Amino acid sequence: MTTNPISGVTNPIVADATAPGTQAAGGAKPDSGPSGVAATSVDSGEVSHAQTLLNAISTMAQNIPSVDQQRVDQIRAAIAQGKLSVNAQNIAQRLAEIEAQLGAPSSG
Repeated sequence: MTTNPISGVTNPIVADATAPGTQAAGGAKPDSGPSGVAATSVDSGEVSHAQTLLNAISTMAQNIPSVDQQRVDQIRAAIAQGKLSVNAQNIAQRLAEIEAQLGAPSSG
């Protein structure tokens, strides 16, 4: 189990997923020792590297804007000026396809 030093959130997956010899890391689980206790050694460098990567991904994900307001404004202006036609049937069909892929029940 690993605790993120920045957020303080404990993440049990990080150590398990990056430990050498684990199935998540693509290896076989180590054999049990003579006392029946699994002999595992986790390289702290690998764990800290994985944590660094997870922190970087988390930071990048938080910095992605949910809406590109500039693009929305460009599209609105193009529609208002008649430079972009809107095909409502095509939009409705695409939305229905997305809902079907997400497994959402249709409201129609």
